[in-house]
Amino acid sequence: MGQAAGMVEAYGGTKALALSATTAITGCIAAARIGGGWLADRVPAPLVMAGAHVLALSADALLVLFPGPLLAVATLAVIGIGYGLVSGSVAAAIGIYWGSTHYGRLAGRLYAAWCIAAITLPVVAGRVFDLTGGYAGVIMIAAAGNLLGVAIAATLPRRAAG
Repeated sequence: MGQAAGMVEAYGGTKALALSATTAITGCIAAARIGGGWLADRVPAPLVMAGAHVLALSADALLVLFPGPLLAVATLAVIGIGYGLVSGSVAAAIGIYWGSTHYGRLAGRLYAAWCIAAITLPVVAGRVFDLTGGYAGVIMIAAAGNLLGVAIAATLPRRAAG
């Protein structure tokens, strides 16, 4: 989210579109976080995670292939939905794999790592933009992260809750 408004503007969007998009994308992420937990209670969490990364990877590819302001808004929302689904399903997966006795410790570590990422990734994205004059490189880095996420999620065991 640290770069969403700037990305929409860089793809040709107006300030009003960029600000509106950031608000809408944040709403999509929030809904997907809830949905990710709900889905992981019904479907194996690794499948939710892998599907979320595939969804985000598809949006990455669309934005690289067809850059434009409205598609930037849509694809950034879909990338955000992928992130939200992973976030929600990971919370459920911690409970499934490690149980309630380890939940707080593991969730705390995970959320601390996500906070570090939330601080550093927008800085990296801004630097890549400064060096290249565009966000295609940033989206390609995100795509590589999504590919890695699919690979990791595919190797997780499909344990059921309880």
